[in-house]
Amino acid sequence: MRITHIVSIVLFLALAFWVASRSPHVKLRVQSAALAVASPFIKSGSAMEQRATAFRNEVRDSAELARENERLRRELDLLRIYSRDRSEIYDENRRLARALDYRERSAFNLLPARVIQRERNTWWSTVTIDRGFENGLAVGAAVIVPEGLVGRVITVAPSTSVILLLTDSHCKVAARTLGSLDLRAVVTGSRGNTGATPFLTMGPLPLDTEVESGRQVLTTGSGLVFPPNYPVGTIESIEQREFYSVAQVRPAADFKTLDQVFVVLSEKRGGES
Repeated sequence: MRITHIVSIVLFLALAFWVASRSPHVKLRVQSAALAVASPFIKSGSAMEQRATAFRNEVRDSAELARENERLRRELDLLRIYSRDRSEIYDENRRLARALDYRERSAFNLLPARVIQRERNTWWSTVTIDRGFENGLAVGAAVIVPEGLVGRVITVAPSTSVILLLTDSHCKVAARTLGSLDLRAVVTGSRGNTGATPFLTMGPLPLDTEVESGRQVLTTGSGLVFPPNYPVGTIESIEQREFYSVAQVRPAADFKTLDQVFVVLSEKRGGES
């Protein structure tokens, strides 16, 4: 408190004491004069109190607003998670429904399997599935998805198996082009497949071979490993080499997001479904 305020208070108290000992008329006049003198201080104190009250209210309102914002943010996060989960469940159900329908319509007896392991350094080479010889799997069985060929089983354990992917350079498939130009060659994975989109190679083809982009490539069925006339991919381009040509093929199966596959157990006989 300032010294002037202290002095004013002391003088006010002294004056009040003196007034108390005087006549009522004098008291009234002195009280009026004292009120006139104290009025600025009273108004100043009232204004300060109002500002203080307003500041406290503003702080309280800001705190309540911050709590409300935090509550709304949490609710928004929960809604986003709920929406994403519903979308993922819907997509999963739709994918499984398509897979079940494909299994029923397929010309083969198929065993559904899920990819349970995929190493980064062998991403385009092998995957592990949750089916083994306890489920009837054997080495050499072809692995497919509705879109196209995936690979073949190379290792079988009781409840798991390892699949050699078509995108690996050690996986070789006898294939042919669809259409009037019947080109036959071996399709294999490209060495050093490290990009976002793996490609296959088909060759050797006759020198100066010309094939339009988009021509479909199917399995021939020779070798009795892969079923015949199953999609392998589509031709992207032709590379001319010194003595032969090689086609670059885009796989029909999506190897980037491979999670559900089918193992071909046998071909369906007449009447089987």
